[in-house]
Amino acid sequence: MECEVPVCRVRVDVAGEDERPGRDTCESERGGGEDGGEVVPARSGGRRFVRGRASDRKIGAQRVQQEYRRRRDTRGEDRERDRPVRVPRRRDDERLREIDVEGVRVPGGEGARDECPDAQRRDDRDVSSAARDGGHVRGLRSFGIRIPASMNEAAMRRAIARKRDGDELGAALWHDIVAGYLAGTCDDAQMAALLMACAIRGLSSTETEALTRAFVASGETLDAPDPWTVDKHSSGGVADTASLAVVPLVAACGVPVAKLSGRALGHTGGTLDKLEVLPGLHVDLEPERFFAIVAEVGCAIAAQSARLVPADKRIYALRDRTSTVPSPGLIAASIVSKKIAGGAHGIVFDVKCGNGAFVADPAAATDLAETLVRLTGAFGRRAHAFVTDMNEPLGRAIGTGLELLAARDLLRNDRNDRDDRDDDRLRTLVVRIACAMLALAEPSGHVRAARDDDARVREALASGRAFDVFERMLVAQGAAAHDLHALAPHGTRADATADRSGFVAAIDTVALGERARDLVDANGSTAGIVTHVRLGDALVAGAPLATVHGDIATGGIVRCFTIIEAPPPPRPLVYTEIEGVSLSARVSSLRAATGRAATASPRSMLESR
Repeated sequence: MECEVPVCRVRVDVAGEDERPGRDTCESERGGGEDGGEVVPARSGGRRFVRGRASDRKIGAQRVQQEYRRRRDTRGEDRERDRPVRVPRRRDDERLREIDVEGVRVPGGEGARDECPDAQRRDDRDVSSAARDGGHVRGLRSFGIRIPASMNEAAMRRAIARKRDGDELGAALWHDIVAGYLAGTCDDAQMAALLMACAIRGLSSTETEALTRAFVASGETLDAPDPWTVDKHSSGGVADTASLAVVPLVAACGVPVAKLSGRALGHTGGTLDKLEVLPGLHVDLEPERFFAIVAEVGCAIAAQSARLVPADKRIYALRDRTSTVPSPGLIAASIVSKKIAGGAHGIVFDVKCGNGAFVADPAAATDLAETLVRLTGAFGRRAHAFVTDMNEPLGRAIGTGLELLAARDLLRNDRNDRDDRDDDRLRTLVVRIACAMLALAEPSGHVRAARDDDARVREALASGRAFDVFERMLVAQGAAAHDLHALAPHGTRADATADRSGFVAAIDTVALGERARDLVDANGSTAGIVTHVRLGDALVAGAPLATVHGDIATGGIVRCFTIIEAPPPPRPLVYTEIEGVSLSARVSSLRAATGRAATASPRSMLESR
């Protein structure tokens, strides 16, 4: 609320600790306002206005300012009783309108003012007590807006200078920075300068965790009703159809999957774009409907709400504009905050590396994967990570509709004789990720051989149960049952053939992804590219390299493949696997089962096959 000076309406906070909750009081309540002023009924609980005579305007304003300064300086006291009064500036209001503020909670430091009403605070306390008692709340948990009083332009300038010089910023300061940016007390220029300092100097593990917590606290959070609900995240690649197959496959094994996905970014494909090839399918689901489908079918794939981690959404857009995206700490905070807010209790990360990924170096990708696992464990969630190869497309099909077809065929066990081997690369990774998701859903202390999970996954594929779950999920989200069966590639097709004999030494994965995107834009969702060769394959002149579905010249496709006389060295599909083991009971069971010391920190294994 604002002070309405023209009518001498002054806001005062007179609630004392001895007053009954929800009762509005003020000085001289029985006899009107001080010095004969009229008591005006409050418009919200705990607040009243005193309308005084014109001669009392200056005195009333001075008293309000004195009360504000006194409470601002008494930090550390009971803030429920002694909360500073702050009149929001017009610039703050304009800034907050740029985002969906409904349900957003800006984490304030000490001296912050709680803008939510008493009823909302009581609701939040009820939710918190339910969580402590082991209960699970369906849908969204909303929090009131907290505007920091301690973050301003000067404080932000000092934080930028400290980070520029390589100092570590404390957790409370990171919360104030995020809160101040959302509230408008620091602008894009200052935040951009801080992001650049973070990209150059790096973030410590403590800073990364603090920034992640600030992101999570900036908006609403989902809470999965089932404590063993799992999710999966891929850092993005070409022909990466794994999510579409893994989600129903894990659900067919009895583990609920609540998958929040994104859209295409650059040359990579988006899971939501692939699903929306089917007419009528909805990915913008309300939380209640989202979890209802998970409870009914076993899985659901939906878009992430804009009200989840709004701070990350705005800061990521600024990172994109300022070339500060490739920062491991900032990347980890962005990914983990969205997954924590999504409500899953176990998360498998698939970090891609190679010429078709955003991280090219396997060592850098391994560092990022370990950070993701460690950071997720700090929130009490179970995590597992793979570092996988993206020097060539993961599957054969590239393009939204063609990738949906590839997932359908994998789950139905449909195989094309000529391209049988190409399905195996996608199938191998799908099975491994599914086994990791099943392992995360095991109760603490329970140890089961990995071959048991592998057998469950392969049986769900062979029996057709995974495809049945996939169909039911699509129908529950609005698609017609027959649309998936009727889906077919674009009718116009042409083969891109090798112009020489030799071995496939390199594939320009980014170029293939971009050309497939152009095909989809020009010819429709069922256009794209289907590759027929892998790295190291032997070819003869005239052999098909890829089939183009849609109207485009094939000469550019041929140039995406490098053919040499000698075979190149082999590349693994999985470089590294990182398992986060954070539960002491499970560590003890592992130690007893293996007869050797077990560690609670992430471990890495070089995958050479």
